[in-house]
Parts: sequence; C-alpha cells; structure tokens
Amino acid sequence: MNIIKPVKTFLSVIIVTSLALHAYTCFVAMPPAAFTIGLFFAAITPYAAWSVAIFRRAGWPLVVACVALPLMLGTDVIVYRETFVSPTSSTAALNLLFAPVSNAAISLIALLIGWLVSKVVEWAFPNRQPH
Repeated sequence: MNIIKPVKTFLSVIIVTSLALHAYTCFVAMPPAAFTIGLFFAAITPYAAWSVAIFRRAGWPLVVACVALPLMLGTDVIVYRETFVSPTSSTAALNLLFAPVSNAAISLIALLIGWLVSKVVEWAFPNRQPH
C-alpha cells in the first residue's frame, strides 16, 4: 500500500487551510495595506518552503512535515484567536508579527531533527534500501 499520496493530500489540506487563514487575516480581518501584504507573504513563506520540500521528494522531509505543518497551523490558529476573537491585552496584535518567526523556527528545528534522525538511521542501517 502506497501511503505517500494520502500523506501528501493531508499536508496539502493543511497548506491550503493556512493560506486561507492568512489571506482572511491579512485582507478581510484587517484593511489591506502595504503592511498586511508584507505580513501575508512573511506568514506564508514557511508553508511555501514546505510545499516545495514535500512535492519535490518523499522520505524524511515528508515525515517531518507531518509534524511541523500541524504545529505551525496550530500556532497560527491560536494567534488568530488571541488577536481577533478574544484579545486579552492591547498588545495582542503583536502576535501577528511573531507568528511567522515562530513558524520559521518550528520549521528549522523540525528539519534539523529530521535530518539528524535520517543520518543516524543511515549510519545504523547502512544496507537499508529506501522505499
């Protein structure tokens, strides 16, 4: 059974959902301006990088994306809720600036861990054939 296609479909749904959330946040919830356009592109950059990594090749980037992308979307949903639905302070909108940075950090940490695990697996099982 080939599991790669359903996994890529799942990750594609997460990427499209995040794109829709950021488009709504930047162009409907806030008035469009140069700042919101820049915020939109900063927010979708980690997702765009993951989409390239996912559809370019399977293997450990696909496994890492299954962990990183839901974490990133969860972070974005929490930021949206804390900023627009139930803000608890007057500085709640600053979360919009830190969300892309945290998503980039999640991506980099996940990629580093995934790469290290793949190297350990290659070292531990030198004759293993990739699927």
